[in-house]
Amino acid sequence: MSSANDDIEVNVILPDLKAGSDKQVLQLVAAEASLHVNADAEFLYDGLVHKEAHTPSGIGGGVAILHLQTPRLTKPFMMLARLHERIEFHAVDNEHVDLVVLLLSPEKDGPLHLCRLAHVSRIFRSERLCAELRSARDEDGIRALLMMPEEWQIAA
Repeated sequence: MSSANDDIEVNVILPDLKAGSDKQVLQLVAAEASLHVNADAEFLYDGLVHKEAHTPSGIGGGVAILHLQTPRLTKPFMMLARLHERIEFHAVDNEHVDLVVLLLSPEKDGPLHLCRLAHVSRIFRSERLCAELRSARDEDGIRALLMMPEEWQIAA
């Protein structure tokens, strides 16, 4: 069995996502993810809306981590969207969000999904990483920052 850290890779980066609300972010992220995984955009959107209604994804520091387990996935998928403007996302610190991570895992992964989520959360709690992601020029700059997640990971 692989570890959660072994299979975390940012598959898609959206360096300048324009959205006017959290719901629109969910729609755009679901639509983009559906182009890369075996899942319908509406199915992903509905799942994200449902999860967001029960457990808001804003972890603080301007970051939201959306996550779902879905039956058709065969491997994990991760996307990072840097928003054009900060948006209210019901974050724990009441700060608006401008970095949105989407983590999708196969439904069969069970607890491994939670391990991935914890790992991603530790990485994106790094204030330095988030500041550098916000100032990166483009997708290549963002991707370069994400190449060494251990460097950014905050100890649990």
